[in-house]
Amino acid sequence: MKRYISMPFSLLYFLIDVVALVLTIRFLFKLFGANSGNMFVSRFYALTEPLIMPFQNIFPPLVVPSLGVLEWSILIAAFIYLIAVLFLLRILSIAFYDDVFDDESHMHHISHAS
Repeated sequence: MKRYISMPFSLLYFLIDVVALVLTIRFLFKLFGANSGNMFVSRFYALTEPLIMPFQNIFPPLVVPSLGVLEWSILIAAFIYLIAVLFLLRILSIAFYDDVFDDESHMHHISHAS
């Protein structure tokens, strides 16, 4: 819980954790063949569909005999969202923190350049 209140950009950390959680649940539902006729499962699929829609049909789903479906789009979405958030956090930390290059390390780089 401390991660969300003591760190900068805590909203981004919280959002990526929520996205990771719902994508993991969807992945497990698909992999273990959850009944899509169940009201909870069908609503959960509808809720999470926009997260994976841009990544559908990149690779065909893999049917795992006696289990369910390995849906590649979920794994691709999770990877892309993770990379995007890490990139955004890096950009924000550079933009909002003056001490990215403290004076001493900056001067060290300058002295080696000459």
